[in-house]
Amino acid sequence: LIRRNREKFGAWNLSVAEGSAPEVLETLPPPDAVFIGGTKGKLEEIVDCVLQKNPSARICVSAIAIETLGKAVAVLTARGFRTETVQISVSRSKKAGSLHLLTANNPVFLITGVPQ
Repeated sequence: LIRRNREKFGAWNLSVAEGSAPEVLETLPPPDAVFIGGTKGKLEEIVDCVLQKNPSARICVSAIAIETLGKAVAVLTARGFRTETVQISVSRSKKAGSLHLLTANNPVFLITGVPQ
C-alpha cells in the first residue's frame, strides 16, 4: 500500500523500510521526527529506540483507543516530552432519500511529543 501510494502521489523522496518496529529502526538513520501508529503493544520500546538514535526527535502517536491515548501521553511524559493531544473527527456522506447526511467515523487522536 505504501509503494502504491508513493507512486499515486509521486512521492519519490519516500523510501520504504520493510519490517517491524522497533527492530527495523536499528537499520535506519537517526530521525528528526517520527509518526507512530499500530505498535502492537511495543510503544515504549519504539519510543526508546527513537530516543537512543536521536534524543531530540519529535514524536507523533496516532491512537483510536482511549487506552492507547493514555499510554502514549504517559510514555512521552515519562521521557521528558511536552505533549499535546488533538482529536480528529471524520464523517462520510450517506444518501438518505433526496438528502445527504454525514455519518461519523470513530475519532482519531494524535498525541505529539516535543522534547523539553
